[in-house]
Amino acid sequence: MVLLAFAITSCAPDPALERFGVDLADPVRAELAERIVEMEREAVIREAERMLDEPPLTVTEYPASRSLGGPNDYYSEGTYWWADPENPDGPYIRRDGLTNPDNFDAHRLAVERLARITGTLTSAYLLTGDSTYSKAAVPHLRAWFLDPDTRMNPNMLYAQAIQGVVPGRDVGIIDTAHLLDAALSILHLERENRLPSDVADGLRAWFGAFLEWLTTHPQGISEGERLNNHATWWWIQVAAYARLVGDETVLERGREWFMDDYLGQQMAQNGGFPRETARTKPFAYSQFNLEGGAMLAVLLSNGEENLWEAVREDGRSLDLAMGALLPAMRDKSLWPLPPDVSGWADQPNAHLFPALAALAYGEEDGVEIWAETRRDQETMENLRNRPSKNILLWLGLVPAAQDRSPWEATYANPILSGFNPDPSIVRVEDVFYLTTSTFEWFPGLPIYQSRDLVNWELIGHAIHRTDQLDYGQVTNSRGIFAPSLKHHAGRFYLATRLIGTPGKKGSFVVTAENPAGPWSDPIWLDDAPGIDPSLFFDDDGRSYITGN
Repeated sequence: MVLLAFAITSCAPDPALERFGVDLADPVRAELAERIVEMEREAVIREAERMLDEPPLTVTEYPASRSLGGPNDYYSEGTYWWADPENPDGPYIRRDGLTNPDNFDAHRLAVERLARITGTLTSAYLLTGDSTYSKAAVPHLRAWFLDPDTRMNPNMLYAQAIQGVVPGRDVGIIDTAHLLDAALSILHLERENRLPSDVADGLRAWFGAFLEWLTTHPQGISEGERLNNHATWWWIQVAAYARLVGDETVLERGREWFMDDYLGQQMAQNGGFPRETARTKPFAYSQFNLEGGAMLAVLLSNGEENLWEAVREDGRSLDLAMGALLPAMRDKSLWPLPPDVSGWADQPNAHLFPALAALAYGEEDGVEIWAETRRDQETMENLRNRPSKNILLWLGLVPAAQDRSPWEATYANPILSGFNPDPSIVRVEDVFYLTTSTFEWFPGLPIYQSRDLVNWELIGHAIHRTDQLDYGQVTNSRGIFAPSLKHHAGRFYLATRLIGTPGKKGSFVVTAENPAGPWSDPIWLDDAPGIDPSLFFDDDGRSYITGN
């Protein structure tokens, strides 16, 4: 692929780039990402403002009378299937490439709406740092994945049914490719500590269950074994959900599939996709499958293996496919095959792969191609064939170098700035909790949480009731000093010392099951010697306290 280089000018990077996870040490890619941010900023924030008061609408809002499932089950009907003119009451027949507008599609549109709302709100938060946007996304996630009355069941048993033929098909799994932006939003929001812990845990549980269904149910297995865009988009879902739940075994299988099947069997020597070009809409399907390949390279690449750079022995690679299709994306008169039977006037679609390729290879031309199409031809058909509509969610995910993980963090010193002296930190599973001295200030002993040691959220205080401690006569620069935070057997323990008051003082411990509170009344340790107390829990069940 031959793309154009460009000059980099020296300027301060947009602070939003760090929230997106963009590698600012790579000036070329950082400049490209900043250009994309500037092109998207105004429209995204305007759209997010409109979405702040949008109510959650899940599958349960749209009863499907022809479905064999229940109200919480996703249902849709085959896109290209029509009533037979010669047998109107009989089984439907297929008319490839021609969408039947009377088929039930409300659940797919609801999924698409969810992804667009959560993706836009998350993008607006990352652009501005304003938690108003991130908080507005949470009710939608709760309704779709946590609330028993409204959530969607984690399966696709009844997707793309055909009237008179079958109640649901494996190919219907492609419908939930439109969950992609919702999944990416969850990744970003959790990374930024913008999800309540119960929501984060519930989302991982739901997507873990859906991932298990996709990879073990016969319909899911069958879809993943296809050698066309259906398998590509099955793997995109599987990879995104595996990233959410941390299933590295599935991700490694995906890297093998990308090399053996996507490059090895779907792609031809010229970089095209024969199974897609054999369809009645060869240009649209070629774009659709290359979009999938680019997104897989983003989702599956890691510090050891960058799929953007992967090349088979015969030269087949993602770079080869980009070079074959990008010229026609800029000028479709260069498309060498017959035009699509429908929607030709609305092509090319505003796919993200030209911009993703530009970010991956550090070259400008792909951003220009994406910019020319990004807000055009927003037809129902094009929206259907573009599952991810929020490019900002992808900015920091594109691997910039062979030896760097897409999610590698940059740590600042101190990790938590401001009035936060004497920090004490404990890790519980994959979450870090931190507290600090607060001296004479109330509430006391703040509790922060983080999943990456970079982004911190204040979730509560260990001294949060006036009846816990008597602050009335604490003098300046006295009070609570040098706390020590521990976790043992499902409970948090915080040991510290109160000084500088004629009332009750000395070392004490407060405890809580939930670090956000409530915390117990102080348990005074009258015989504990010295200052700066700290607890130690031994393996034999005994506990110790140390002092200075």
